[in-house]
Amino acid sequence: MIAMNALADFCSSRRLRRALAIASFALAIGACAVNPQIEPIPAAHAPPVVAAPVEEFSPELATAEDREAAFDFAWHMINDRFYDPSFNGVDWEAIRLKYLPQLERVHNDAAFYSLLGRMASELRDSHTRVYTPREYRNRLESVTSTVGVRVAEVEGEIAIVEVVPDTPAAAEGLRPGMIVTAINGEDARTRLARLTKEAPADASPERRQRNIYGRMLGTRSSTSLRIAVATAAGPREIMLTRTEHESPPALSYRLLSGNLGYVAFNRFRAETAAQFGRALVALSDTDGLVIDLRGNPGGSIGAMLTIAQSFFPDSRHVLTRRMRAVDPALESSGQASGRPSPDVRINANLRAYTRPLAILVDGQSASSSELLATVLHEQRDAHVVGRPSCGCVVAVRTSGYKLAGGGALYVAETGFVTPRGTRMEGAGLRPDTLVQLTLADLRDGVDRDLLQAQHALLAQMHRSAEVH
Repeated sequence: MIAMNALADFCSSRRLRRALAIASFALAIGACAVNPQIEPIPAAHAPPVVAAPVEEFSPELATAEDREAAFDFAWHMINDRFYDPSFNGVDWEAIRLKYLPQLERVHNDAAFYSLLGRMASELRDSHTRVYTPREYRNRLESVTSTVGVRVAEVEGEIAIVEVVPDTPAAAEGLRPGMIVTAINGEDARTRLARLTKEAPADASPERRQRNIYGRMLGTRSSTSLRIAVATAAGPREIMLTRTEHESPPALSYRLLSGNLGYVAFNRFRAETAAQFGRALVALSDTDGLVIDLRGNPGGSIGAMLTIAQSFFPDSRHVLTRRMRAVDPALESSGQASGRPSPDVRINANLRAYTRPLAILVDGQSASSSELLATVLHEQRDAHVVGRPSCGCVVAVRTSGYKLAGGGALYVAETGFVTPRGTRMEGAGLRPDTLVQLTLADLRDGVDRDLLQAQHALLAQMHRSAEVH
């Protein structure tokens, strides 16, 4: 226990250091956009792990005072700007006192960022997190660090459910549906059980499970992975190297049987929203539309609203923002203007697509994907097919807040509630038609989600024809 007089002296000195920290980072704050945006959530929300015991600091973190100032900045930005004043039930002041003494034990930038990452993860929030300089650059450039595969438990087996094109994993011949027997010499089922036991609690069970599967394949600092798979020719062991894979915004569309349209895209960006509009024009004569949001981690809320507007001939209230009462920076300067309205509305679209909709989602569908799916589900009776979404729905500033040493802090500054009162963060969207993955479908390339969506649309169209 800290004696009360010592604690008072400590708090007094902390106020001075806080002022210095905030002043030294004022430029970083001013450089950010005023309005938060929904940003993609990373594949595995876990604090970075120190890869090597390199004993060095960057010039901005060279002294203990520098590191304490940077720590102060990160803690206070979350304290002042996190959208939930209850901090998801976490005693944020106690978290500060828990991690501050640990500063003395960090010996390089990587360890410092790891400490900040662990502190931010105490909130169990999908978007509040710390990025190292390299991770921050990758985020801004839409680059993903990956070993080229994604795994999950399917029919009691640990199986490959996705192979990223143009990666060493694809070149090695790994395919969806292959059973993984071991990872880095550890039995795959044993590894899953161990990581499940070690995984911290999370507001969303889907997010927790997704993070466990992510850690099955190592951490973001892991450079390689030894994976053993069962093949028709017998067991095979492959060494995979973690690479940086560029994933720029992309959209595709096509006509399905039964005069149904299909649109899939991987990011919510201004250019994607424009492409979506052109795709919808090309599919305007279809009798129903499938929107594929599987694997889509989100993006700009402006792009999401532009796309949503394509389906409503009238203006309407679609979401309500949850924010702190007032921006602390505006409050301190005596200004209260500039705060956005809590109500999120879209305008009428005289050429709106009003025919039946189906939406495909899975555990990788997050942020703006979940917002769009929920808006269309609640207000356009869109039929949702697939598996529960991530439950990762808060908004952060597009470029975050720059940290000493070149990294960045992202803070969830806005939460969302639907007009029906559905709180989005931590509550993944439940499909109307739940589709479980099977080894046979994965191996044969059968898209069971899409088949079920087509069936739902055709059934709806048939019922509508009978009514009329």
